[in-house]
Amino acid sequence: MDDTSKVQIKKQFRDIDRRLENVERYPETTLNIIGEARSEGHWESLLVYFIDKTNPHGFGTDVLSAFLKALASHVDTEFSDLMIDLDNVKIQSQVATGTGPVDLVLCVRNEWFICIEMKVGSPETGVQTVRYANASQLGNVVVGKYNDTGEYVYLAPKHATPPTSSEFIPVSWEHIVDHFENLLVNDYGQYPSKSRAQFVDFIDTIKRELYITDMDKISTETKLYAEYNETIKQLVDGFEADKKQLLELIESTFFAELECERDNWKSSTTSANYVNFYKSEWDGVGSGVKIEYEPHVDLQREQPEILLRLDIEHGNKEEIRERFNEKLGPKKRDELQNLGWEITDGTWDYLAKSIPLDFDEPEDSVLHAIRELHKFRAIVETHIEEIATENK
Repeated sequence: MDDTSKVQIKKQFRDIDRRLENVERYPETTLNIIGEARSEGHWESLLVYFIDKTNPHGFGTDVLSAFLKALASHVDTEFSDLMIDLDNVKIQSQVATGTGPVDLVLCVRNEWFICIEMKVGSPETGVQTVRYANASQLGNVVVGKYNDTGEYVYLAPKHATPPTSSEFIPVSWEHIVDHFENLLVNDYGQYPSKSRAQFVDFIDTIKRELYITDMDKISTETKLYAEYNETIKQLVDGFEADKKQLLELIESTFFAELECERDNWKSSTTSANYVNFYKSEWDGVGSGVKIEYEPHVDLQREQPEILLRLDIEHGNKEEIRERFNEKLGPKKRDELQNLGWEITDGTWDYLAKSIPLDFDEPEDSVLHAIRELHKFRAIVETHIEEIATENK
């Protein structure tokens, strides 16, 4: 891109900034403000809070009733008359199954139960719904005592990947939101104003994160996008090219700083956001677990970063993570913490550390990040090798 084009683009985006100042802005939701808008844990906590009549929200069983009506009215569910005896519905979250906790279980003792696995942005981990569907007990619910009056629900966005178990019925958040909003339509001031505001905030979070919005709310932005489409395309192309170049630099720097032969390692830059480094024996540990170092590049932040990660993913990852943690022991965990590493225990990542990325000196930032990764390797890699050997 020549200097004239750059000047023209700057002028165009100053115009976009000026015109966007006049676009109506909708208040941020609470979860969005704190950067947790797509946190499954927070969505679960809010849902449980509102459907549990024992909490001090003032809705009584009304939100629970709306939730059950939403599930019962879904075309693929088989239960229908679950609104009877709402006062005796027991609600449990993070319920032990013997093979990992399921998100939510609702039941009326000896009458019926609903087992719910919730998703927001991430897909199902392995075959967790198969494990839950085969569990003989869900917390204190003994499945065999319910004579086929149990229901398994996979609560996820409309276009989410289906659950691996056919026992779980996919029900969308969008379907639930409709029933929650209907509850508020008939609100004649009987609910506390603070609780109503909190419930509306939760509904807005769901709608905004899953793009359940009215078209007129984005019409101004759409017009701007159409008008400046070519300029935006140039910027996006440049952005993606720079990110690809950074990932390639991370890959080459990793191997340049490596103290052993390249032949021992595999790498991949097929992702647009990260590069993988791993040894062959780390792929398929135990029951299909993969262990790898995975530096990510995130340029769309107030402070761009290189996020260094150790991923322990797929298969029986919980067991492998537990054994890895035991091998590290408290002394090495403290050492890693002092070096800025955090145990994230996420869907894919187990340990992570953020390195600021300087746009003016990207090579220095990459070199610093890779040297931090190699320091990390010196602490953890012996234990990774031990686990890979023990689980061949």
